[in-house]
Amino acid sequence: LCAWCARRGAVSPSLRVEELQDLYALQDGHRFECDETKREMLSFWHAATRASFACVPPPPLVAPPPQALSAAFHRLLDSFVSLRPNERFLEYNRAFLPSFYGLLREMLDCPGGDDCLRVLVPHRNWEWAIKYVIVDTAEYVQLLQTPDQEPDPFAHTLRSLLRSSAGVNADWRLRTLGVALSSNKLLTNRANVLPLLVICMAGEEEVATACERGATAQLCACLDACGAALYEDARWETLLPIMALLAKCAGWLRHRTSDDARAEARRLTALGAWDVAATRDQVLHVLFLLLRPSLGLPPAQGSRPSPVPPPTLQAASFDVAGLLAAVDDSCAQTITSALLRNRARLAPAGPLQAALNALERASAASAASGRLAELEAVLEAAKLVGPLAGEEGGAPVGPAEEG
Repeated sequence: LCAWCARRGAVSPSLRVEELQDLYALQDGHRFECDETKREMLSFWHAATRASFACVPPPPLVAPPPQALSAAFHRLLDSFVSLRPNERFLEYNRAFLPSFYGLLREMLDCPGGDDCLRVLVPHRNWEWAIKYVIVDTAEYVQLLQTPDQEPDPFAHTLRSLLRSSAGVNADWRLRTLGVALSSNKLLTNRANVLPLLVICMAGEEEVATACERGATAQLCACLDACGAALYEDARWETLLPIMALLAKCAGWLRHRTSDDARAEARRLTALGAWDVAATRDQVLHVLFLLLRPSLGLPPAQGSRPSPVPPPTLQAASFDVAGLLAAVDDSCAQTITSALLRNRARLAPAGPLQAALNALERASAASAASGRLAELEAVLEAAKLVGPLAGEEGGAPVGPAEEG
């Protein structure tokens, strides 16, 4: 009843965070599994906190002494949690977790919220939740969701907490990347792990660490498994983060650092651990689908009109194509053959045609190093030209034709 009233704006001005903390600690101390009293208590606390932000002046619940707020925040993080793989516990947590994490998120917006954030980032239960509730989960695989799904306030709350944590320091981002990648769950738990990678792969060191921990191979495996289906359904909001992260990996893996022996050793180790051949053909197939508008490649004969990816997705696809060409000669030959075979569909003049002429000469000379440099120039020029008006009909173009 109190939560119902609070959700409709009725909040007592005498509510204090210290009193709610004491009451909650008393109930949580029983360590009852699926504790409905504790759930209702949290539901009221969360609703009252949200409603208090609309009050003028703000009541003590959202303007407590900073030490009282951080103490309550810490006590909430120390809560006893019920997580068992059966329907009763799943049903309970579907109601409990949104109030629990929603309250934590609201407390970060109170005066003194920065102190709460400093409590959150290193807390063992927050790290535990990321590993076992978000990443290594078979029961909560849609907590964070992919952007093309229906908006969910709880997913928004979790993403906000994760982004706030990631903004504190690089150590948290690196630790969380290790958790996200070490279990190799991207393929089976994409809705949770992919947003986590997007949040954490913010800087060069994070991208380097992700590559060392197998991010490139896992992202390629994701494209291998579902990239073509995502393309056919025009699910750009899911494809774009996959390709954008691969483009980040490409930028680091292709950047040779001869003046930094340690960085170069890390790059070579990451490249050596990536089995390109395992997903090469399917990834190339997806890349040719995404780059059709920019390269003037024809759609499959008799197929429906090809979806046209947004420019940002095509730009990332060019970067990934350049990476595959740089690390695998078979990929370089496939991409080169497709470009030269369809050059008539590309821009009739300008830098792109000049780059294609140079690529044709390098291919005729059978100079692999020169061919790669010229191929990279073609891809860069095509990326700058942007989507072209391709013709309808014709045969599909891609790695399957190269035999």
